[in-house]
This record gives sequence, C-alpha cells and structure tokens, in this order.
Amino acid sequence: MWKSILISLVFVILLSGCAFKDIDKRLFVLGFGIDKSENDKEPYLISLRVSMPSSKGAGRAEEKYVVLQETGESISDAIQKIKNQVDKELDYGHTKIILLGSDIVPGRAGYISSWFSRQHDIQQITFVAVADGKAKDVFQTKPKTETQPSYELVIAFERTGTEDPHIITKYLFEYRREYYDDGVDPVLPVVKVKEKQYLVETAAIVDNEGNLLKLSREETQLVNVINSPKNQMYIKVKSKENFLSVRTDKNNIKITLQTDKEPLVIKMEMDIGGVVEESFEKISEDERKIAEEMLEEKLKEQVEDLLKKVQEEKVDPFGFGIRYRSMQWNDSNSAKRWEDIYPRVQFEVKTNVNIRSIGTLK
Repeated sequence: MWKSILISLVFVILLSGCAFKDIDKRLFVLGFGIDKSENDKEPYLISLRVSMPSSKGAGRAEEKYVVLQETGESISDAIQKIKNQVDKELDYGHTKIILLGSDIVPGRAGYISSWFSRQHDIQQITFVAVADGKAKDVFQTKPKTETQPSYELVIAFERTGTEDPHIITKYLFEYRREYYDDGVDPVLPVVKVKEKQYLVETAAIVDNEGNLLKLSREETQLVNVINSPKNQMYIKVKSKENFLSVRTDKNNIKITLQTDKEPLVIKMEMDIGGVVEESFEKISEDERKIAEEMLEEKLKEQVEDLLKKVQEEKVDPFGFGIRYRSMQWNDSNSAKRWEDIYPRVQFEVKTNVNIRSIGTLK
C-alpha cells in the first residue's frame, strides 16, 4: 500500500514539474504602462519595464532593465505581440506599479480596470498611478538614485523611504472598488519626469467616464489629509513682517451630513495640531495666537475652495455619497438621488489650529 502511494506521489511531482519554468527562462515585469498610440486601428501602446538581472563575476549582481513596447487592438493583443518578440516567459508576479498615460484613461478607465482585475498573476496590491504625459517616457527614465528598476517609485508609494504629504497611494483593488462604487471617485497620484528624476507631488481625480480632474500641489495635500488624517501636512502663511511654515502631525477631521436640512449641509470640522518648522522672525507666546488665527483662516479658505471645485466638476474624492447612501435604509434609489442632491449641497468648514511648539532654538 505504502509503495503504491509513494509511486503516485513521484508521478505527481514529475508531472507538476513539467509546467515549471526556471528563473533563467523568465522575464520579470516590474512596471506595466498603458498609453494611447498614434494608430487608431491599434490604439493601445503597452510598455513593460522588465528586469534583467546579471552578474559580474563574484561581485554584486548588476540590475539592468529593458522596456518592451508594442501596439494592439486591445491590451491582450499588444501583450501577445510582445511575447512573440522574446524567448522567455513574461512573469507578472513581481509587478509593483501600473502606470496609465493621461491620454488613455478618458473613456477607457472601466475597461482597463476590468482587464487588470481579470489577470490572476497580477497582484491586487499593485500600485496604480497616472503619468503626466506618456507612461513609456516615465519607464524609459533611469534616475541616478534608483538601484533597481521602478524601485524609486515603489518605495515612494509604500512610504518606506521618503514621507511626503503630496504623495497619494492607490492600490489596484482600491482603484477598481472606488471607480465602480456610487458615491466616491478614485484619486490617483500623478508621476512626471523632471531632469531625469521622478516627481510625484500632484494627483488627479477619475470621474465615471474616465475624465481626469488634475489637482494642484496644495489641493493634493488637502485631499490626502482629509481622506487619511494620519498624514502630515504643511501650512504656510505670509504677513508683512514674517513668513511662517507649520508642520501638522495631529489631525482630527470630523465630517457630518445634516440630511434634515434643505439643501443638505455637510459640516467639516478640522482640529489641527503641529509645530513651527520655519519662521523669518522669532515668535513670542502672544504672537502664537495671532499665527494660529492666520493659519485657521488660510486653511479654511483652501478647504472651501477645494470642496467647491470638486462639486462644480461633479466628482467626489471624499466619499460624501457613500456616507449619504449609508444613511438611507434599504433604498435602491439613493445613488440616483445623491446625483441630484450633490450639486446643491452647502458646505460648512470649521478649522481649529493648535501650535503646540514654536520650535527649539539654541
């Protein structure tokens, strides 16, 4: 009996080993880019940033990469053409970033999201971003500080390296969920190339049709903090006598929907705590209160302008619609009703800034 079981296991191992490909017969795709091509019959331009590890003697392995490109009638068609150009199997198990060209997203956001979600070998925790221009141009850039292909972007989105309040992180599963949910629109980071370096400091909101509403640097920071209060924020104010920069690290944001009022009122209360990072002049304790009032006024104005902007563009990066629908018991028409209510919503913003420390000088 045991002999029969052992023979069966040996056959199973041998048969399963036939489908396994050695590492030297694979090409590891680290970045996946999609752009709009100049050919209307083949509108999809696919760029794959592929790692090609090699070794120089007994020293440290040198990381090289190549960008494989091809056009196609669909994403799968272009991928198949790329496969015909190489002698190794494309492996997406290490794909860390999906980069969408700004010209391919409008009208195709749903299809692109659906295609990636159907691929079993692409992880749902892959980062999604928008290129300021062409994704292929970003992938063909090799920053001087980058040690591995696409690694600089990955550690920026993972927040394991630099921590910047202007960097928004969006996973593939989050992007798909927010794109198809009624009452919220996904916000994607925008990647641009400047002097052969990656620059991530702005974001774009994707509406239901895939149109992009690009945000400024200050607006991106506010969206990041409102959606995730644990993130830091920098507020700058100028007066005739002084320039003040405050880094906030304790943010408490409360959002309340007053559905009993007509029109509906959304109250946003922001309690912000931080320390002075920079000041042209020395700040006394009396001047601290004046500075707090200036910061409160500046922050309130910025938030109100941002809320009005997204409302006019009919996008909702903060999930106000999700909050409203959660308050409607078993109502299948709540999503449609929110579309009618949102343009008439009144916003009330209240800010409270507490400067805990004016800094330490020695």
